[in-house]
Amino acid sequence: MRWPRRLAALGLMAGVFFLVGGCFFLRAPVPESPAVVFGPVVGGVGQTVEIPVEILGFPEPGVAGLAVLALRYNPAVLWITEIEGKNGFVILCSCVDNVSGQVKFVAMNPIAGLNTGQVATLRGARLAGGSPCLSLAEQDVQLVNPKNQALPGYAIRLIGAPSYLTRSGR
Repeated sequence: MRWPRRLAALGLMAGVFFLVGGCFFLRAPVPESPAVVFGPVVGGVGQTVEIPVEILGFPEPGVAGLAVLALRYNPAVLWITEIEGKNGFVILCSCVDNVSGQVKFVAMNPIAGLNTGQVATLRGARLAGGSPCLSLAEQDVQLVNPKNQALPGYAIRLIGAPSYLTRSGR
């Protein structure tokens, strides 16, 4: 009589751990298609912020070049100061217009392609609370593989910061 109760208790505990485990461990979303991801912008007023630029789920041979032709943002909230390449990517050219709120840059990896990971980081300062209102049109992102062939069929995701992280703390 004790074994059925023990097995039932063990099954109940396993079910609880399974359900509770999802509450404690954050899992990265699995992309449905290859994606270029910008953000999140996290930081309080007057703080330095970093905006990661990542690629997710690109098949072999991966992404070797990324051209961002018009990433727009609210210049009253965000001031971009620097663009840095990551994971072997080098920033070939960049233009930051903090008056109109627009960033352009070209990042290339001279050695190989990258399937998933960070390509660049945009650094700047948060000038005011509220959303930086990142926006980017699909035609304003161009990708190439190591053979300099265009990569079609990807999604663009802009991730903003939760509102409680953008307040000045007053």
